[in-house]
Amino acid sequence: MNLVKIGMCFTMALLMTACQNINGLSKKQINVLKSQGFTLNDGGWTLGLSEKLLFNVNESTIKPETYTKITQIGQQLSQVQITHLQLNGYTDNTGTATYNNDLSLKRAQVVAEPLIKGGIPATNIKTAGLGPLHPIADNSTPEGRSENRRVAIIVMPQ
Repeated sequence: MNLVKIGMCFTMALLMTACQNINGLSKKQINVLKSQGFTLNDGGWTLGLSEKLLFNVNESTIKPETYTKITQIGQQLSQVQITHLQLNGYTDNTGTATYNNDLSLKRAQVVAEPLIKGGIPATNIKTAGLGPLHPIADNSTPEGRSENRRVAIIVMPQ
């Protein structure tokens, strides 16, 4: 009978530990991600569509208020020890492949700056320029192209 009680206690302890960590993140970390607009999808925790970072045509600059918001996101993430990020820059489908790849990388690098200011170590931020790959909207309309000019912030495992 004592072995049964020990087994039950062990199982309960495992279940309690599993509830505290979801996908390697604590409940507190997940709450911060959700509060900042991140959602869990097949690629991991990614900044949500409603909070995406958009750019004007042929531009890789962000507005001062957007810079401040991204800095705050970096602060929130670093406070809960989320410090490894992948930044994927994108463009619409206009222009050459080489130009779009370069522009999308610049966009990712520009977004890295305020995250670093917010406390994310520069060595823990990976940037990639993916050009027009993985559109989230129809590139045949101005609105759709605007939606596709973005940077996705993805939380990486440590």
